[in-house]
Amino acid sequence: MVHDGRMSARTPFRVLVAFLGVAVACSGDDSGTTGSATAASATTMTSGATAMGTTVTASAATTESTGGSATGSASESSGGTDGTSGTGATSGTSGTTGGGGGGGFCQEACAGDGDCMVDGVDAGYVCKDARCLPTGKPAECNSDLFCQIVLGSALNFCDAPDACMGGRVCVALAGFSQGACLLPSDGMGGCASPFGPATLPLLGGGEAEVCYAPTGFCDKANSVPALLYCNVKPTCADDSECAAVPGQPVCGGGGECVCTMDAHCAGFVNQPHCVGGRCECTSDQECAGSIGIDTCVDGTCGCGSASVCPTETYFDGTDVVCEPI
Repeated sequence: MVHDGRMSARTPFRVLVAFLGVAVACSGDDSGTTGSATAASATTMTSGATAMGTTVTASAATTESTGGSATGSASESSGGTDGTSGTGATSGTSGTTGGGGGGGFCQEACAGDGDCMVDGVDAGYVCKDARCLPTGKPAECNSDLFCQIVLGSALNFCDAPDACMGGRVCVALAGFSQGACLLPSDGMGGCASPFGPATLPLLGGGEAEVCYAPTGFCDKANSVPALLYCNVKPTCADDSECAAVPGQPVCGGGGECVCTMDAHCAGFVNQPHCVGGRCECTSDQECAGSIGIDTCVDGTCGCGSASVCPTETYFDGTDVVCEPI
């Protein structure tokens, strides 16, 4: 069986993959964390479609050459250390995408809760909007603070005060019986960038100074369900803050990390062109040769039909479909 691998062509997904990658990298070993993430479920989204089981972890933020891990759609670049003029974020490409704008991404579709069993066992998923989603955990954001907490946790949820591993603590989520696992600050207000300190209530009582994501916000118009509709605001002030962002090493005028030339996208086989500040595909041919993708959909490699998707499913009763996120 394989996990459902989905990918959005939208900027929020790219931003959040990179953002969550930083969160996981800062966390140490969280392998024992209760509810180790929405990313561990079949609602997982990948940073490329070469394998339908890649989870949203630190590896997803730097995944091979399938692209999709860099932040920001960005507008125009303010120039940078690469010597570009900063007058525009695109290269010599036309800015259009291949595939006629059609197509989608390989996903699993359910018709009822019974379809969401795993090897005949109730694994804690229900069918909502034709997708198997985990029960017992929040399915969508209810405030900006919610997103600031769950993004700081890399979507690691906890059901009890002592359920977090790796030195994390279980921070309460207002409106939910579950919490999210956050790292404490260093005691002097110190947190790894891009995170910041905040004193927040803990599940079960008390409070602690933890590292959360101050740029997170609830964005049901432009984010995606599997990321609980959370998004992050631009944060860069200069090129040095974008140096580690794959494919987008320049801080653009809007405070987003962007590319300014095709050379910045050289590591992304399926998205080799700098278009509008991000690495994209511009033709279906650039999506050929990998599992689950054959069509350029809004600058991101997706599927033209379910025939290119893996046939095995994670859940017992779901069908593989090729649909927009």
